[in-house]
Amino acid sequence: MSGHPIRDGRVERSQVSRDRLPPRRVRTTFRGERISGNWRSARIYLPVNRFFPDRLTPSQGGELTPTPMGELTETQAVVLRYVRGRVARREIQRNTAGRVRSILMGFAAVYGKRPLKLIGRKHIELWLEDRQDLSPASRRNEFQAVRQFLNWCVEERLIRVNPMAAMKAPKVPRSVPRAMPERDVMYLLDALPDARARAVVALMLRMGLRRGEVVALQTGDWDEQAETLTVVGKGGHARVLPVPRDVAYDLRTYLAEHGSTAGHLIRREDGRGGISNSRIGQLIRAWMEHAGVKSRAGDGRAAHSLRHTMATNVVAHEPDLRVVQQILGHQSLTSTQVYLKHAELPRLRAAMERSA
Repeated sequence: MSGHPIRDGRVERSQVSRDRLPPRRVRTTFRGERISGNWRSARIYLPVNRFFPDRLTPSQGGELTPTPMGELTETQAVVLRYVRGRVARREIQRNTAGRVRSILMGFAAVYGKRPLKLIGRKHIELWLEDRQDLSPASRRNEFQAVRQFLNWCVEERLIRVNPMAAMKAPKVPRSVPRAMPERDVMYLLDALPDARARAVVALMLRMGLRRGEVVALQTGDWDEQAETLTVVGKGGHARVLPVPRDVAYDLRTYLAEHGSTAGHLIRREDGRGGISNSRIGQLIRAWMEHAGVKSRAGDGRAAHSLRHTMATNVVAHEPDLRVVQQILGHQSLTSTQVYLKHAELPRLRAAMERSA
């Protein structure tokens, strides 16, 4: 929110003193990752004079324990207990926990101060109406997160039945991942400003890593002698990948510049701690805009398109989908098969030319 003292999860001292914050309540937006008026989420009221988060999220190095922010509703308190429990049982990683908490706190805000035991289908439908502006994939993800939470509430005997049990999840149209043309890739590589940028793009474009996987990398995960990299993916599943020579060169150059021998492999600009998931997305978006390969929001040019590009290129040259699945860290072969549509295009074109 423009002009608001709370921005990016911090209180700006230049605008307002911590000791003299107004005791009034300010309408703002709660997300697990940050406080912002630009993100689409449910609005709740927070007492400004009690909200002093130096670090809000696990991805920014904060603890999962919530910062004091006034009285929580019963549902919000249960949400925090649920997320903390899943992290403690190692069912989800901390980055995932931030997203789950964000979704569920938004749901709890829409549900309001009603007792949780009174939740019914009409409340779910009201919440779904509030999420109509999201993409089908985002709506489905949020639907599944809330349904899983309510299943847990049934197990804990907080509610008698799950009102979402008989509801169908929103359908997601099948789409083909959009890879970047080779020309755009070259423009992007030429526009990268420094060794860190080249290392980040190399890990995603040449090895197919997700943003969260890049964030989680530790210096010790790279075995320079064996030329391998241990990657921890979704659900904490680890895989060992060979490191191409050009990627190894970019990593050596980057590490030689900032001199780190332990801790996070990819660090923040100031060198203190690892880079965040959201920051990688911001940087890659800026690099793409500078290279002239990104023109607008939603044009398919983002951090994840680097992974799509790598996967599309590998599928075109590797007939064994199991190999591609292992490289990408997919738990299901179905996730890998979507890239076959790109690989089949040359064969389809040849068949159509022969029939002409």
